[in-house]
Amino acid sequence: MAATYKIYLVNLQLESKKFWCFLDQAIRGLSSDKVLGNSNAFLTVPTFGPNRQDLFSIPSAYTLGVGASKKPVERYNFIESTYMVPLALEEGWLASYFQNGENRGPILTADRPTNKKDIRVSTNVYDKKKEPINDWYGSMTFGIKSDNVSIGNTWSPDSDRSYYIRPRFNFFITTGSYEPRHLVDLQAIEANAARVGRSNFDAALKCTVILHTDGSWTVQAGDPSQLPILFKLSCRLKNTSQLLMKISETSLFTNPFKHF
Repeated sequence: MAATYKIYLVNLQLESKKFWCFLDQAIRGLSSDKVLGNSNAFLTVPTFGPNRQDLFSIPSAYTLGVGASKKPVERYNFIESTYMVPLALEEGWLASYFQNGENRGPILTADRPTNKKDIRVSTNVYDKKKEPINDWYGSMTFGIKSDNVSIGNTWSPDSDRSYYIRPRFNFFITTGSYEPRHLVDLQAIEANAARVGRSNFDAALKCTVILHTDGSWTVQAGDPSQLPILFKLSCRLKNTSQLLMKISETSLFTNPFKHF
């Protein structure tokens, strides 16, 4: 059974924020601009409180998916795999795509194994140039999928090519108004996100990601109960001070004569 890693979320801002989890690029030999993020993992997290338990639970189990649809692999498009298989290191897979005008989805079959650190997926020979002509675009997605979480890297595969995937279990935690399973620019995500890797987790496979009032991030091992007491106290005092200031500003705006 795959181990489950837990990423706890702490929001120190005054308003609720929608937190997202994206998987870092893991496709060797592909430039970052060719690989897009694909996620349905989000949580709306209120301001930090002593009894809150907001977290992403992520299994260390990988999947490979292939699909085809009338939407190309581009930012903002909804892309879904129609054929998926669980993955293990050293495995090789062959993805077969079809451009015969019949809108047929691709399939995956087992292929010769590869080295101990990677997973290899190869594509068959097909006429990729016909994609815009047939209005039928192939896609390939590597990622993590469970009953509750689906996060991955999606790209447009070329004909007769091998891709080597090296799982690193690295994630980006960010906030924003994204759409589930709609492709996003991972480079843009990375610029404003907390980066989480295996080394950030404690022995119990837990870590905490903190969004500060100034928009900066902190990542530390353990769950929020392990945060230093002085840190939690200062957070509460800071939030209380900011809240009182906001109430004061609102009162002054709505009733300018109240304080004179």
